[in-house]
Amino acid sequence: MSNAGNVSESIKIIDGWYGEPSESHAAGVLSILKLLHLDEATLTAASNIARTHGKESLTKLIGDESAKLLIGYRGLRQAQAKLVRNDGGLSISGQEEMLRKMLLAFGDDLRVVLIYLASRLQTLRWITHEKMEMPKAWAQEILNIDAS
Repeated sequence: MSNAGNVSESIKIIDGWYGEPSESHAAGVLSILKLLHLDEATLTAASNIARTHGKESLTKLIGDESAKLLIGYRGLRQAQAKLVRNDGGLSISGQEEMLRKMLLAFGDDLRVVLIYLASRLQTLRWITHEKMEMPKAWAQEILNIDAS
């Protein structure tokens, strides 16, 4: 499967978990990151998180720096999707693996982790806005990973 196919599949899985449309999710993430007064490359990457283009197409479309940030974000989301798919939820070892991947992304570029965390915050906002009951597994995952 191509990289674009993997990304597309991850986006479908994430939409399936939360139900929030990808485009409105991207707009919410962008809004959160604007409040942090982040640079243009980060904002451009965030505004394009719903795109499923491959690396070369993304680079042509949004520039090298933004494409690298978006690819890094996708890596975290794909890792999350893979761990949840394999574990049926994030086990302790899955949570540790996700935290390890976040730290690796942090070492490469903190902005990747900021995009990821803004995405998680947007998901929580959407769940609250929709007055959905927060599934215990989601809440525990957020406590175990994002608060670590």
